[in-house]
Amino acid sequence: MSRSILPLPFAGDLDSTWRYLEVRIKTVLSEKGGSHLLGEDIYQKLLDFLNAHLLQVAIQAKTCSGQALVAFYAQEWVHYTAAAKYVDKTFSYLNRHYIRLRESIFNIMDMQRQGEVIDNNLVRIFWESLVSLENEDDPRRLHFYNVSFQIPLLKSTKDFFEDQSKLILAENGFTEYIKYAKRQLYEEEQRAKLYLHESAIQPLLKTCEEALVRDHTARLQSGFVDLLNKCHYSEVQIIYGLLSRVPSSLRPLHTVFETYVRTMALSSITNMINGLDEVDPRSYVNAMFQIYRECKTLVSRALDNDPAFHRALSRACKEVFNHNPACGGSGRKAAELLATYADLVLKKAGTGREADDRDNILTRITKILEFIEDKDVFQTFYSRKLGRRLRTRGTDYDQIENEMITKLRGPCGIGYTNSLQRMLRDIKVSKDLEIGFKEFMKEDGKIELQKIGGSYHVLSQNSWPLLPPSNHFSPPREIGEICSRFQSFYDQRYQGRKLTWLWKHCSGELQAKYASSKTPYRFQVSLYQMVILLLFNSSEMKTYQEIMDATELNSEALNTSLDIFLDAKVLCLGPEEENTRRNYRPDMVLRLNKLFKSKKIRINLNIVSKAEQKKDSAEGYKTIDIERSIITRATLVRIMKARKKLKYNELVVECITQLQSRFMLKDAMVKRAIDELMDNNYIDRADGDELVYVP
Repeated sequence: MSRSILPLPFAGDLDSTWRYLEVRIKTVLSEKGGSHLLGEDIYQKLLDFLNAHLLQVAIQAKTCSGQALVAFYAQEWVHYTAAAKYVDKTFSYLNRHYIRLRESIFNIMDMQRQGEVIDNNLVRIFWESLVSLENEDDPRRLHFYNVSFQIPLLKSTKDFFEDQSKLILAENGFTEYIKYAKRQLYEEEQRAKLYLHESAIQPLLKTCEEALVRDHTARLQSGFVDLLNKCHYSEVQIIYGLLSRVPSSLRPLHTVFETYVRTMALSSITNMINGLDEVDPRSYVNAMFQIYRECKTLVSRALDNDPAFHRALSRACKEVFNHNPACGGSGRKAAELLATYADLVLKKAGTGREADDRDNILTRITKILEFIEDKDVFQTFYSRKLGRRLRTRGTDYDQIENEMITKLRGPCGIGYTNSLQRMLRDIKVSKDLEIGFKEFMKEDGKIELQKIGGSYHVLSQNSWPLLPPSNHFSPPREIGEICSRFQSFYDQRYQGRKLTWLWKHCSGELQAKYASSKTPYRFQVSLYQMVILLLFNSSEMKTYQEIMDATELNSEALNTSLDIFLDAKVLCLGPEEENTRRNYRPDMVLRLNKLFKSKKIRINLNIVSKAEQKKDSAEGYKTIDIERSIITRATLVRIMKARKKLKYNELVVECITQLQSRFMLKDAMVKRAIDELMDNNYIDRADGDELVYVP
């Protein structure tokens, strides 16, 4: 049944006003929900009345102009604002009634935040009623809702969580607080989506974040450091989740995390080398990779794979992996250790546990290499050690070597890996040559030479890091004859090519028959060692000078081989010479040990002594320095050719920047290279500190 609507009473007409109010009072007393309808209708009537009144004022204003219009406007404004205060007092009961209702809604919401169960519909119906009071066509239709409900709600929420934060921290401690904050932020979002207007959700969450996170930023940051050092990663994850809501608060933690990784890595390295005279490459690389893997897992799981923390991890790893007690603070040593590690594991990559763990081994090498500053050092030593592996193993491990080279393409570049591929290709070509040589020898008909088995590696000079022989050497007669036949075979197949025999890198196997052993021993020896031992077929005793004259070896190569024979007890000194061991004299006598015994039948005597390792390392660094000097000068010329003119310091900085992906270049080396280019008229000095390119 519809209700009759009385016209609004005229202002000042008491009887009309009472008749209007009388009808409305009867409605309140007789209808359910009348109180709600009364408030709604009166607010609506007031709005209509004010609109009508202001429309009449606007019509009157049209009759005025100039100064009269300004005076009219001032008079009406004063009158209207004064009247608005009286109207507000008239509606004070309804205002008070609404405020009590709103506070009750806020109390209900606080009860739910503390774990009590409420009827969510109560909150939803309340804000829906506020929104329904406004005109849907008004672009500011949520103004009343915002002013009367949403803004007070945000203040009430902030007050509630500020009080609760202080209480939880005081009574339960920091760890319980971060768990409480995480839970409340999640639950508040779910509640907001369930019973609040969509426009209130984000402002409400921002208010919660301010009270629970932003106001406690310093405490959360210090807690992050403390819990990280204690390895309480689950709590670290919670703190990160909270602080990520205030992105600027994470920036100091990037430095904190970088310091944490650096400290942990240095501690691990110090413990590893404690009491050791020499760093084990396996232990070193495995320790580095373990640190990286643990910290990467921490970033992935506890820090949401945050790119900024990944960058901090990379910075820390680059710093520690190159400059630590195990390396003596030198990035060069770190690169050499990694190359040595790669050689050790790749030698055994086809057997045992290493075969099953092959992919992990290759990944470990390339990952650590990403952090190595002096990649050219790694490349130099890796090439040398790869060459040794290929010469001793042939093509048996091509697959693993190819996989490693493929993985090196990223950190080392395609130019470097192409040179390694050429080394592998030479070994394959050499295998085909061996097959052809065997056919050649069958046709030759020399049976005694066919009995000498062997393999031949023809290596391109520009691809292999091998130096030509520095001294004259005459191989054993049998070896010399068959090598001469191979030379003839090769010359027939490839006319115009020249072979240079690298005797230093040749090796073989000798069968040694002793009266003390029924089974002959098999000595794996270098060609230098072979020619020495074969001398003892004709005599059981030789003087140092006789051996040197017969082999034409220099003292360094001869001494190295004799040291190994004496250590293995293949040769021995007389009793009177034992105290002068290693101090070889021309008349010193060396004897074949006829009582030699070993549990092994196959004995490897072709081992690299520590002295040789140091010499090889020194030669490697010498080569590196020469190559760096060449690359630096070429880079400077390329820069100046492109720029034509450049200030001195700017040229130094740009050269270092361009080469930093290959090796760390010091200012002094760049300046020395610039001086050399100026001396050779590639660069000239202009006015002041400006340099110019000389075409």
